[in-house]
Order: sequence, then C-alpha cells, then structure tokens
Amino acid sequence: MLVTQNIATVLLLCPPVDPYPPLGVVCGVAPHIFLYQYHQSGMGTEANDALAMMWLSKAAARGHKIARLQLDAIQKLAEQAL
Repeated sequence: MLVTQNIATVLLLCPPVDPYPPLGVVCGVAPHIFLYQYHQSGMGTEANDALAMMWLSKAAARGHKIARLQLDAIQKLAEQAL
C-alpha cells in the first residue's frame, strides 16, 4: 500500500497536460502504468480491477500507446462477450 500511496501523491503534484516531461521528472504517464500494474496484480496493494482500469485509462488519456492498445483489446473482448 505504501508504494501506491507514494506514487499517487506524486501524481497529485503533476501538471495534467505534460505527457512527455524532461528527463528526471517523475510526472508523465509512467506512474499511471505502474499503478495499473500494481492494482491489477496485487503487487504492493490489494488487487483491484476497477482501480487498475482507472489507472490504465489515465495512462491512455495521457498518450501512452501501449495503454491505449490494451484498452482497445479489453473493449473488444467485452463486446465479444455480450
């Protein structure tokens, strides 16, 4: 839980529209992907699919191409299941 709290605190301090910050800056899309992975796998926190999807969506919204592809694939699977 401590890991995700620290990253979430950093995200609160990040500007909302800088998907490609200068080197050495913690802001950007990388923390969102880490939070997705932590919540999806339960690493460092309880597994929570809803929070995992929220962080994946935020990464995609900030321009992370792999996150966008993952969301598209999940949407296609959901549509096929209906």
